[in-house]
Amino acid sequence: FDGMGITIGIMIGSGIFASPGEVVERAGGTREALLAWTASAMLVMMGALCYAELGAAFPHAGGDYWFLRLAYGEWAGFAFTWTNFFVLKTGSQAIILFVGSSYILGGSGAENDPGWVGTLLAVC
Repeated sequence: FDGMGITIGIMIGSGIFASPGEVVERAGGTREALLAWTASAMLVMMGALCYAELGAAFPHAGGDYWFLRLAYGEWAGFAFTWTNFFVLKTGSQAIILFVGSSYILGGSGAENDPGWVGTLLAVC
């Protein structure tokens, strides 16, 4: 359950802090927004359980790399690992830091752009 909690927190957590007002507005109300977040949490939980099943079936170090290597060959595993390291992980961390710097600088999420100071904090 720890892995599912981490996965759900990563997938949904930053969105709740970044744009809750916009989500509620586009969903039509608070109830609908909470239902959408709950449905998203259920989908992410199913993905986390599938990932746990893969980990139990193939207990090797490497996770994503190992699974993709077995399914599609070494090139796919290498390409995903490289992209994950240089693009996906760094991009998600930058978004989280940008939202965090917005709150630190007195904003209330993505709708209050912290400007160059927030960008500098996210980059550093």
